[in-house]
Amino acid sequence: MEVNKRLIIIEDEDASIDLLIAHLSSLQLPISIEGIAKDTTQALALIETVKPDIILLDIMLQEEHLLDKIRATAANESQIIIISGYTEFALQAIDLDVVAYLVKPIDSHLFTVALQKAIHKVNANDTNCLSRKIIVKSNTIWKIINEEEILYAEAAKGYTVLYLLDDSKIVISRNIGEVNELLSEKRGFMRIHKSYIANLMYISAVNLQQSKSEITLRTDTILPFAFRRRDELNQMLSKLPCL
Repeated sequence: MEVNKRLIIIEDEDASIDLLIAHLSSLQLPISIEGIAKDTTQALALIETVKPDIILLDIMLQEEHLLDKIRATAANESQIIIISGYTEFALQAIDLDVVAYLVKPIDSHLFTVALQKAIHKVNANDTNCLSRKIIVKSNTIWKIINEEEILYAEAAKGYTVLYLLDDSKIVISRNIGEVNELLSEKRGFMRIHKSYIANLMYISAVNLQQSKSEITLRTDTILPFAFRRRDELNQMLSKLPCL
């Protein structure tokens, strides 16, 4: 069952609020109305408290232009649908990546389409966030961590040790090959040596001398690097600007 998306209404006209609520109530969409704000102070406080997935916003509230303030407060996480009696702010709204700009009186079909689009974008963002998380099983404890927390992995006699950014480490009962399949190059990791996988995000220096090839991480950790993989590493790092 899909979780309801948190929605707030920012509007200062009672008639418009009633109309929006009526529209929302008539639709079979996974949305719950979490609050209504009629001025700027209420709007900013409501966003901070509710952390809405979707905002229905009248761009002019008591003759004050709100889009910049709302977008900054929502930190680009909320999907914004503009509902306004003004047309001259449409280009600015597009630049700030709103879902839709609907002009009053709103068309019920366009309103429904905008809501569906907003729900889809919320779901896509949730999926992207989850796809960057990993469940790490260590004995009887399961930990959920972000991939970005992993500095590198080291083979240890059939086990693998994950070294994390907070200086902690986790021993897991999977060999380095199995871990490499999970932390593939597509996710920003590379098996730099038969015993090591490095998070390329944290590489600060590379020594490609055949006699002493190694990689240095931002934590000053030095890891051995298999010289035969230099072309592969060069290819991956070539996407970065080079001076």
